[in-house]
Amino acid sequence: MSRAWSRSSWPRDVRVLIVDDDAEQRLALRGVLERAGYQVFEAPNGRIALDVCRTIRPWIVVLDAVMPVMDGSAFLLRKLIDAEIADIPVVMLSAWDVDCQGSVATILRKPARGHAIVGAVRSFARVADAA
Repeated sequence: MSRAWSRSSWPRDVRVLIVDDDAEQRLALRGVLERAGYQVFEAPNGRIALDVCRTIRPWIVVLDAVMPVMDGSAFLLRKLIDAEIADIPVVMLSAWDVDCQGSVATILRKPARGHAIVGAVRSFARVADAA
């Protein structure tokens, strides 16, 4: 299936999963991404995010690094060994320096500005289309 869009339809078909334990942060990110035209889904931790990834196959995951239940690093490890979802790109958000050893597409420092998040989602949606 081609992931190409015409200017009129892009990015409406792009599913973005936001993974953050902070409900206010998820709401803020949802607002930014929906205003940019993306279809947004949410998960409060990495464990739920794995299930959501298998269900909706998002184009990209915007992932908080530090969360209870399953943090960003544990999510990345589990995602990488699951062939069904291993290829989904991840943008990690972190207030601290993190070392993800190449398992994320990019890392944005929290608090990330809306345009930086939208820009990352756009660039990696285009990369997915080229693959």
